[in-house]
Amino acid sequence: MERLIRGVFRHLQRRMLFVPEGISRDLAERIEVTQVDDWLRTTMGTVPVGMIIALVLYAAYWTHRGDPLLQAGFAAVFSGYATLFWLACRWRRQRREGSNVFGSMHRLLIMRFLLGIAWSVTLVALMRLSGTVERAMVASLPSGFMSTALFGGPALYALSFWVPMTIGGYAVLYASGTLFTAAPLACLSFYALLTFGVILTFDRKVLERNLAMARLEQHAETIGILLRDFEESASDWLWETDGALVLRHISERFAEVMRSDMRALEIGFLDLLRAHQAPDGGGPTAIDPLCALEEAIERRRPFREQIVPVCIGGERRWWALTGKPLFGEGGRFTGYRGVGSDVTSAYATRQQLAHLARHDPLTGLFNRNEFSAALATCVGNGTRNRTALFCLDLDEFKAINDGHGHDVGDAVLRIVAQRLRSALRPEAVVARLGGDEFAVLADIEREPDAVAIAERILETLARPFAVGELRLRTGISIGIAIVPDHGRESETIYRNADLALYRAKAAGRGTWRLYDGQEDTALLDRRLIAGDLRQAVQNGEIFVVYQPVHDLRTGDLVALEALVRWCHPTRGLMMPAAFVPLAEQGGMIDTIGMFVLASAADLARNLPPQITVAVNLSPIQLRDESLPERVREILARRDVAPARIELEITESVMLESGGKPFEVLRRLRAGGHQLAIDDFGVGYSSLAVLRSFTFDRLKIDRSFVCHLDESGSDLAILRAVVALGGALGISVSAEGVASAAQARRLAELGCAWGQGYYFSEPISAEQVMQRFTPRAGATLPHVEPIA
Repeated sequence: MERLIRGVFRHLQRRMLFVPEGISRDLAERIEVTQVDDWLRTTMGTVPVGMIIALVLYAAYWTHRGDPLLQAGFAAVFSGYATLFWLACRWRRQRREGSNVFGSMHRLLIMRFLLGIAWSVTLVALMRLSGTVERAMVASLPSGFMSTALFGGPALYALSFWVPMTIGGYAVLYASGTLFTAAPLACLSFYALLTFGVILTFDRKVLERNLAMARLEQHAETIGILLRDFEESASDWLWETDGALVLRHISERFAEVMRSDMRALEIGFLDLLRAHQAPDGGGPTAIDPLCALEEAIERRRPFREQIVPVCIGGERRWWALTGKPLFGEGGRFTGYRGVGSDVTSAYATRQQLAHLARHDPLTGLFNRNEFSAALATCVGNGTRNRTALFCLDLDEFKAINDGHGHDVGDAVLRIVAQRLRSALRPEAVVARLGGDEFAVLADIEREPDAVAIAERILETLARPFAVGELRLRTGISIGIAIVPDHGRESETIYRNADLALYRAKAAGRGTWRLYDGQEDTALLDRRLIAGDLRQAVQNGEIFVVYQPVHDLRTGDLVALEALVRWCHPTRGLMMPAAFVPLAEQGGMIDTIGMFVLASAADLARNLPPQITVAVNLSPIQLRDESLPERVREILARRDVAPARIELEITESVMLESGGKPFEVLRRLRAGGHQLAIDDFGVGYSSLAVLRSFTFDRLKIDRSFVCHLDESGSDLAILRAVVALGGALGISVSAEGVASAAQARRLAELGCAWGQGYYFSEPISAEQVMQRFTPRAGATLPHVEPIA
């Protein structure tokens, strides 16, 4: 029987009373409990009122107390109210004990229905015993009781009283003899329908409210569970303050991190951080790491990943704090809520990467990038300070590498770095530019001071180097240029120091030379070459050859690299290293670069679509913001897709301190070109460049390939570069492949492409068309695949 009643009740509740379909059982039970709570409040309020009305009527009809029907009716009414009050009190006790909700619901419904019947019988008895005046009052009572059902709580509860009272209203009219009178019947019927509609509408609003509140409670419980799981399983912790910024609701994880009792942590948030503040290592002039955090909190602003150094139990840690201000009604600030995490390991890794980006990993000296920035700063000071730039190059260092191995050579480089630092003042800038090339920037007052520094360096490095049981000697040559005496631009002062270095080497090595423009005959020779270069472009002496690039796994041709050559009328064939720097300095590099690009596009148009042609770009070209448009125009005129032309940047682009070259590169890449960084691993290449810009290909310099079979360090570097490329999603290509063994080893390391004399020497465009353009039914040329 109870199952039948339960089924009818569920149907009425979900169909007639608009309970949404598809809600979870748990959510439905929450709503049922809320409904019973509403009925409880309604019952506790209506019982006293109903009892008072019943007592007044009973007193008014005291003279008819002997009427059996009236007595039975009032007895049923008083009993009904008493039972309702008892059920309400029982529900309050059962709810705390977790008893069956449904049983309490249907008992309340049945009792309300019986109370409605009792009132109907009582009103019929009163109508039968009333005079003319009393009949009007009795006839209005059913409508009054129907209206009380409007405030009777949820619809089922209200209707359980409304239904018998409506029937009782018609019974009262019948007892009065006016049931079939139009006016009373119409009024009663209209009022009954009106109250019925209002009950359903009001119930729907209440049900929507209860449903929203139940879902909100459910979500709050879910969030609470997730937060507890988060703090139990994650290394992060939650924190919360009140409006006075005092920590509240201290989590166990937070107390564990602080190594303290939770009660001891109920102090000001900023006070806690100040009490455990650790210096950030930035020196006495460094900005307090808490300043930015305090400013954000004072201005009631959110903050994210604010790094703060702390000292916990004598151990230095770094925290990343994230917080959001909370505001109550009327915009009143109520505190902060956020999350904290210990990022000590990540911070240390980031610091290490930052150090690697600025320093040479072998010697610990500044790298070329950092040195270039220091030189630019020095030049930017103008004439306020005099600074000497020393370009240093070890003498006969190659003999040490070849005779004793690269490990010994690396040890010598580290000793050279240590001696350089010991021979100079702490404020001097000491850098390793690459290989056995070093540079020093030192403040001086007079030119003799620079000479004295050079003599001290020569003396320091003249002593033998102890590497294990070996005693090695190597001299050093030094070129000196003084800022601002010998130049007011970074490139100029560096070039002049480099020219002085060449003169020092030409003088017999192991000595120094100060820049002197009158004695630099090599500079004059270069100027003559620069003058000839202008005529060479006009006379058609510049031409392009192409170096084939093959897939190291399959041996198939995949690309060609465009290489510029100069057939000088008196000097003969000149390679790019002999005239490209002069073209850059003399403003001719753009003309030559566009000529090479146009030649490469002409060839690419006649090659199969899977073969790309690589073209080198000069740093000077990358300073021109119109370069992407001019490149696009050249390719469009030849109907060549940008993807067919790969653009390689030379190492000297790393010297640029501004962002214009990188912006031009981004626009070229957005236009569909693939970008490669040439000669990776030597010169100016650095991790900082890969972090700041995304390339499609890394080209390993030939210097790492030529000794691949005999140098363990070269092999380790190649393996690291290939792994770095794989981690960054960048393809790796090798230059200078001279043998099948080198090609095979590179393929085993994971290097994708290779080029060099093992595959082919650079050839002309005509030879490319003859040897590499497939005929009908033919395949692209290839060498033997790498097993």
